[in-house]
Amino acid sequence: CEGTCTNVPQQPDRVDKAKSVQAYAVREDLGLLWVWMDPETVDSLGASIHLPINPLLRKCFNANPTMCFMRDLPYGQEILGENLLDLSHLPFAHHSVGQLKRSLGNELPTRMLSSEERKDFAQWELDYDPDAKPVLPSAQAEIMQAAAHDPILSGSYDPKKPELYANWTTHIGFFDPCHVRYRRFRGTTSTVELFMCPTSEGRSRVFLFNCFDGMITEPKTIKEKLMRVVIKFVLGGSRGHMFAHQIFDGDGIFLHKQGNRMKVADLSFRDYSTPASADILLNSYRRFLDAAATKTREAGLESFADAVVGTKSYGDDAPRRELLDRYNTHTSKCSVCMKSLQKARRQESRLQGLQTALQGATGSGIAALATLTAIRRLSSVVVPQALFGYVAMASAAGFAGSFLTSSMKRSTEKTINGFLFEDYIHAEKN
Repeated sequence: CEGTCTNVPQQPDRVDKAKSVQAYAVREDLGLLWVWMDPETVDSLGASIHLPINPLLRKCFNANPTMCFMRDLPYGQEILGENLLDLSHLPFAHHSVGQLKRSLGNELPTRMLSSEERKDFAQWELDYDPDAKPVLPSAQAEIMQAAAHDPILSGSYDPKKPELYANWTTHIGFFDPCHVRYRRFRGTTSTVELFMCPTSEGRSRVFLFNCFDGMITEPKTIKEKLMRVVIKFVLGGSRGHMFAHQIFDGDGIFLHKQGNRMKVADLSFRDYSTPASADILLNSYRRFLDAAATKTREAGLESFADAVVGTKSYGDDAPRRELLDRYNTHTSKCSVCMKSLQKARRQESRLQGLQTALQGATGSGIAALATLTAIRRLSSVVVPQALFGYVAMASAAGFAGSFLTSSMKRSTEKTINGFLFEDYIHAEKN
């Protein structure tokens, strides 16, 4: 698209008089649209840029295109990126999600990788595609003794047998301007791939992909087959999206409040106390944002810079239902979840009709029993005892069916609410 008008329905003979709009180069990959925002450098710098898509991610996406999760968030990209790069908050902010729990919170000793180390480490991608051209992160850190300190791995760690976990590793990388990758190895490789972008000042959007070796390799052992079933069940279709919602619900309100307080008080990341080694990677990210914003402003693109590191407050009066909304921030934009939501609503409608019919049948049965009892007592008509039994059994069956249908209906309503809104209160997480 070159930004020129192709049709004016009311004046088709004057299309050539219509004004053009600015066009941007667009590339489609992983089901996402990638936009190069500088038309002057698209044929030079833009053409030389490789997207940070590693072969494992590409193979997993090709095997399961529904794996991509996205959500609009009530805080800016500056807070989002900082949060994604901080593993130490997981046991606390996301307690009870998966295997995470507060007791796993401990020191997170981290070592930053040199440029040569980053280059050497990236060679793992060649195991999945010998022709791959790895994109190097601008900053990358290694979690020391990952099995004992990474909260995702430490739940499986046995301190009495440290030799079993010697080759377990965790690396976190930031690929400017908008990609975060966790790469874990514990006999097999898994990655968490996150892409982020601002949607407006103080608001952002995240894209999440969970990748595992088991998604693309043919299982050979019973353990591998079982793991593939578990991965498919937990992360497949809308179930995987519901799990991802729990992660972003966990600290959604906190990050909104934190970001707003910083804007109102005119604070920056430099006002934090960041003495831990795990903070070095976060500070590297924030320094990149500040440098990028400065150069963007020098180019006269103030609104672009403000979209990421502007001074406008987030607003502190948004209701919980808006901050934790799932329908407008995800479901309405996700074909997988919309299909599941529509299916659940149809099931709810059918269950409502069935419940009404069963309740009517139960009431009719009770009325019939009352009528038969009255006939037996007030007239000489002989009512067979077996008829009482049949009517009573039918009434009991109708009542049991109505009770079961009511339970199924509540379960379906819970499923529907999962696509719309779920409140998240930390105090209620045991």
